[in-house]
Amino acid sequence: MADNAPVMIWVTDATGYCTYLSQSWYDFTGQTEETGLGVGWLNRTHPEDREETERVFLAANEHQEAFRLEYRLQRRDGEYIWVIEAASPWFGVEGQFKGYIGSILDISDRKRVEAQLHESEKFLQAINETAPNLLYIFDLNEQRNVYVSPQIFPMLGLSPADVQAFDSEVLVELFHPDDLEHIAQHHDRMRAAREDDVFSIEYRMKHASGNWLWFSSRDKVFVRDAQGKPMQILGSAIDITDRKQAELALRKSEALTRTRAEELETLMEVVPVGIWIAHDPDCHQVTVNQAAYNLMRAKPNDPTTATPDSGIYPFKFKVQHNGQDVPVEELSLQKAGRTGQEVAEEAELVFEDGVVHYIYGRSVPLRNEAGDVRGVIGAYVDISDRKQAEAERELLLAQEQTAREEAERANRIKDEFLAVLSHELRSPLNPIVGWAKLLQSGKLNETKTAQALATIERNAKLQSELIEDLLDVSRILRGKLSLNVAPVNLAAITKEAMETIRLAAEAKSIQIAANLAPDVGLVLGDSTRLQQVVWNLLSNAVKFTPPGGQVNIGLESYNSFAQITVSDTGQGIAAEFLPYVFDYFRQADAATTRKFGGLGLGLAIVRHLVELHGGTVSVASPGEGQGTTFTVRVPLLATSSEATQDDQSPHSFLDLNGIKILVVDDEPDTRDLVAFVLEQQGAQVTVATSAYEALVSLPKAKPDVLVSDIGMPEMDGYMLIQQVRALPPDQGGQTPAIALTAYAGDTNQRQVLAAGFQKHISKPIEPEELVQVIFHLIHRN
Repeated sequence: MADNAPVMIWVTDATGYCTYLSQSWYDFTGQTEETGLGVGWLNRTHPEDREETERVFLAANEHQEAFRLEYRLQRRDGEYIWVIEAASPWFGVEGQFKGYIGSILDISDRKRVEAQLHESEKFLQAINETAPNLLYIFDLNEQRNVYVSPQIFPMLGLSPADVQAFDSEVLVELFHPDDLEHIAQHHDRMRAAREDDVFSIEYRMKHASGNWLWFSSRDKVFVRDAQGKPMQILGSAIDITDRKQAELALRKSEALTRTRAEELETLMEVVPVGIWIAHDPDCHQVTVNQAAYNLMRAKPNDPTTATPDSGIYPFKFKVQHNGQDVPVEELSLQKAGRTGQEVAEEAELVFEDGVVHYIYGRSVPLRNEAGDVRGVIGAYVDISDRKQAEAERELLLAQEQTAREEAERANRIKDEFLAVLSHELRSPLNPIVGWAKLLQSGKLNETKTAQALATIERNAKLQSELIEDLLDVSRILRGKLSLNVAPVNLAAITKEAMETIRLAAEAKSIQIAANLAPDVGLVLGDSTRLQQVVWNLLSNAVKFTPPGGQVNIGLESYNSFAQITVSDTGQGIAAEFLPYVFDYFRQADAATTRKFGGLGLGLAIVRHLVELHGGTVSVASPGEGQGTTFTVRVPLLATSSEATQDDQSPHSFLDLNGIKILVVDDEPDTRDLVAFVLEQQGAQVTVATSAYEALVSLPKAKPDVLVSDIGMPEMDGYMLIQQVRALPPDQGGQTPAIALTAYAGDTNQRQVLAAGFQKHISKPIEPEELVQVIFHLIHRN
């Protein structure tokens, strides 16, 4: 279990020396037992983290308490990876401190997300610090700026040391005295602002040189109290001194004679903003400068005179605001001429080729000596870069939020799965150990002894099934799960699955009703895996159906598919969990108070097995307490074929009389069990406690079969079979060999066969399976 777990497991003794490291540790670090055990694990800790890691461990070890820490661990390729380590002390039967059991989990993905988030925050801060406009937050109650972006210092020629806080006293000194009343009126408008109101204001601020600079601000309430009263406003200001100077120059130029017209035209061309001058209140006659032509992607020889029907922009674009076309009469230049008031706006210029430019500008009415509007002047700047920066910032914020939520969800699922895994693997150990101790006491009568043995067998099988599910998921995730394909009679395997689950159903007084059509036909598949599918669905149905309920299973033809339906009268599935029923490690109830055990793997395995057979599986449930229906569809064979049948029932014992067997295992309990099972079948058994002892016994015993463990001290099973195969035939060099080992993965099986063994059997052993394998191996040879 530890070697196949998704985390690295380690164990220490009471002195702090490491006595066990899981295979995942060696795979990750490249260490061996010689270099890792003891204190060798410290060699893989980052030099900068080593002292702190050792200190935390020794302090916890001294007080015999749990600990948790993060540090960098060196991978076998030399790269240091961030991991999180958690450990708890473990104690003997008498309460004596035995050492620590800990786990190590790779959190490099989470660290990378945190680093990316930090970089994003730095990026947003850089945008804020380098944006050309000034950002600020003003508190209406306290009459002070609670935040001002750093651009204010270069704008006003100040340094942070010159201004400690932007309170009311400082602001009075910075603003032009003639603008203070105008600013106060602006704040009064903000206090009465509605949700979507945005207000603009222009004012002057003193530069360190003594000059007055003009600024244009756009303010919006973004913090309100519980009653909806505005509290703080968010504003953006730009330096419009150049524009003001341009406006002043334009006003002065109108008073000049015709001989100064060239000077006015020159001034317009050097101003770096697009300028529109309407020479009449209706804006029929409009003159623009070169910067305006550039902004509109037009040439100077394009027409600049508009008609009342065509509006004031006879160019190849349209003006929009928030995606809506702006009517001619609402364009800022015409609006200013019609109303006689200044107009500020942000708008989008949408060109014929789909390109969009964002602009910001103000249109100001021009008046004659009588005060009547005689024309309009408008100045615009391209703010597309600023808009793009704002959009990118919003996108980054959204992406970082999504990444953070995904990382938190992944960590939560991992934590829940590890907790369930620990519970499900430990739970069967309690009755096994408890009844074993009672059996050893010798005080149980015959009835209780039978009960104890049945309980131990049942919980050992349960734990074996959990481990097999984990191994199946590991094979699926690595794409290593293969099928032994042959024509299969679904009715036959369905009946076998029903027989397997019938005892559990009878224990809960649950009736299993079957409706199996006799003429469904055959499917092409792996009979063992298809039986596993049906068994999983039936087992689930019995598990989640209360006593006295009913489970129905049906088999019929559906178009070109064989359809298996398993329904129950159980607790059902909530609608919000239905999309996740077939996900790995997902359970509708992962709390410690849950009623039903399991790892949440069975249905995920079912889906993968069905899809490997080219079929589909679906689930339906009216809701909680209303039962559940699973439907499996597998393609039927186009032509009839005979389903393959095993020559021998897997549950029948075979005679091994006269067969000589050499059993090699360093673990006495397993060695004695194997020997006892084989001797009960009539075999002549010779046992060896080590590989060296087996090599000595082999030429003398001349066994028909060699049964050997893999994990043994000094010389393991791989080394043993290599030594055996190097012997001449008359000394046992060609003796058929079976590897009996707890290393149950596909990789281990391939390694066993490549080393020279003929068969691989994983622990815990089934006596019937061991006898059958030996019988068939001997008869085949």
